[in-house]
Amino acid sequence: MRILVVGAFSSDPTHYTYATSFQRALIVLGHTVEIYNTRPTGIFAYVQHHHDTALVRASHKFCPHVIFLIKAETIAAQTLRRIKQLISCAIINFYTDNPFTLWNNNSNAKVLERLPEIDCFLSWSKMLMSPLISAGCRHLCSFPFAYDETIFNNHGTLAAHEQEAYTADVCFVGSWEPEREHWLAQLHHQCPHVALAIWGNGWQEECRDLSLKSCIRSAAIYHEKLIKVLRSSKIILNFIRTQNMTSHNMRTFEVPASGGFLLTQRTTEQACDYFKEGESIACFGNLEELVNKVTLYLRHDGIRQHIAQQGHQQAQEFTLTRQLQQYFATCPVILMQGSAHEQKPDRKEALRY
Repeated sequence: MRILVVGAFSSDPTHYTYATSFQRALIVLGHTVEIYNTRPTGIFAYVQHHHDTALVRASHKFCPHVIFLIKAETIAAQTLRRIKQLISCAIINFYTDNPFTLWNNNSNAKVLERLPEIDCFLSWSKMLMSPLISAGCRHLCSFPFAYDETIFNNHGTLAAHEQEAYTADVCFVGSWEPEREHWLAQLHHQCPHVALAIWGNGWQEECRDLSLKSCIRSAAIYHEKLIKVLRSSKIILNFIRTQNMTSHNMRTFEVPASGGFLLTQRTTEQACDYFKEGESIACFGNLEELVNKVTLYLRHDGIRQHIAQQGHQQAQEFTLTRQLQQYFATCPVILMQGSAHEQKPDRKEALRY
């Protein structure tokens, strides 16, 4: 199929974007792919008008079978309606945040207003399915935060000079948030003998715990550096944001895919649906349990390594290529679109703004 991927792309190869991973996986699956970059530049009002106009024109020119929105939170409902005036195509939206969390800038009114225009909405959270239907979604599919196997399945080895830079007893890789600082500060105070390392944006600027600041290694890391950290630290911590509820996040699969040992805040999807707690994943629910689990797994290398191996094996079910292949093979919206695609007559009025 011809697929237009709409999302935030970066010209900097060291900066990871999820949209780039979707583009790569779709090409691997044999589709003809073009991209439309929503990353803003310049004055927002101008950019928004530019996006609306340019996306309609790009869609009309390429005439895709599928327009695949990867978050693409700036694209309005009226833009999607204009596109459908010009061509017959399926519009899919994988929204990588909770579309209902308007209070933290992870979503906006445009996202909710366009839900009825989406032919198939991919939800990473099972708990969001009912609210999305109530909000106007016509067709929903469950789609977990699959990982890019070309990045996270590459298992290299550390050079001698890298051991000190990337190795720790316990590490956390992610942006600063007050709740995350609280968890890590309490762990550090109760387990001062444990070598704790933190990578992520905002920690140097926002962290108020002076003792915890000594654990900060650097700002955000990607690609090879991230893999080295996930494979070198004995325990990788994962905290679930409130907006993710009982679901999961990208680290849920990225860590075990990299061969690391994941100790994550307990949720139903992680502990029961995608992995099995105590066998292929380790979980905690409160500070006491976090401290106890860290102590336990640092003492027992064999148990920790066994869980990491089982987690790595289970994670192979959730590569982005595999998840997309399964989705395209079973989604009725896609199957119907593949046999009914046609370009509608040119309507110049649909291109006017």
